[in-house]
Amino acid sequence: MSFFFVIMELLNEQFPWRKSKDDREDIKKVKERCVLAPQICFHFYNKLIKNELIAILNYIQTLKYEDTPDYNIIRKELCKIGDKIKNQNNNKNELNNDIGVNKSIKS
Repeated sequence: MSFFFVIMELLNEQFPWRKSKDDREDIKKVKERCVLAPQICFHFYNKLIKNELIAILNYIQTLKYEDTPDYNIIRKELCKIGDKIKNQNNNKNELNNDIGVNKSIKS
């Protein structure tokens, strides 16, 4: 499960338990609720990658401690996330070029 939270952190997702004070028991309860209902609990800043993140979480939840993860499943979802973010950034750059945001102003 920690792996999933690291991915979320790297993608700059916002965790609901950050609003909790330093009460470890409160934080634990919030995390448990989020794992059970990720669609509701996590405030996905990037709706494009929500399904891939949930797919990773769902897969991780199927694993037992002694299981060897199939990293290809996780890698596939991470690649989809990377492609979607790359395409989203390319589309933003194209839009900015179309409206002249990146052009220097000459006086």
